[in-house]
Amino acid sequence: MNPFTVGQPLPGIFHIQDVSGVCFTLVPGERETLLWDTGVGLYDVAECVAPYVRGKLRVVLSHGHYDHACGQHYFGESYVHPDDLKLCRLCVGQKSRSRILKKIRERGLLSGEYPAEQFLSGTPETVRPLTGFVLDLGGLDVQFIPAPGHTPGSIAAYIPQHRLLLTGDNWNPHTWLFFPESLPLSAYTGMMRGLRGLEADYVLRPHDSTLIKMKRLIAYVDGLNEQTFAAAQPCPIPPYTQYNTYCCYPEPESKLVFDKDKIS
Repeated sequence: MNPFTVGQPLPGIFHIQDVSGVCFTLVPGERETLLWDTGVGLYDVAECVAPYVRGKLRVVLSHGHYDHACGQHYFGESYVHPDDLKLCRLCVGQKSRSRILKKIRERGLLSGEYPAEQFLSGTPETVRPLTGFVLDLGGLDVQFIPAPGHTPGSIAAYIPQHRLLLTGDNWNPHTWLFFPESLPLSAYTGMMRGLRGLEADYVLRPHDSTLIKMKRLIAYVDGLNEQTFAAAQPCPIPPYTQYNTYCCYPEPESKLVFDKDKIS
């Protein structure tokens, strides 16, 4: 079994899906390469991306949740926004990894011979706070944009030369905005309106293997309005049924799940 599916949605851009269905993105420049997220990390992410890396590899995490950060232990260091540093280190620590591994096994994604030690050997201390928000890869510039919403330290990545936006978990086919660390709906809406104005043509998302036209993100952001929110319906999300979750569709193919108790 190949635990990774490597796609190339744009020339020189690699969007890679791991065995759990989560995607991460590799952006090689002339001198350095950005790895945007690391997936769940059940298998060796470093080995997967090695054939496509040019120069020094920079690992930057869109936010601190385990399904985007737990592959960090295959690398010497990785970086996350300071506001997500504590969350990230908790999510990639051994206690968290033990819980994650149990859930993954229950989903039937691993064989009985899976070498669990490689996943359980987390290194939270190698996750460090991101300090520079512009990265020159050589011929490509990456702008890391603070995008608090899904988590306080979520960031987006904008690559002008490719006219490409990487949204992190702030926009997916199903966007979740109900975790305790998630910001209120009003703050999220304001942040997304800022992303709307970027001069991008394409979007890549971590829970979607396909390349999306920017016009769909624009439609989604325009749909973040009082009329859409008023039409939202209750939708319990197991195993998170303790939250007052409501669902709406700001764009026909984009479901937003938010905590109605955290509107503003």
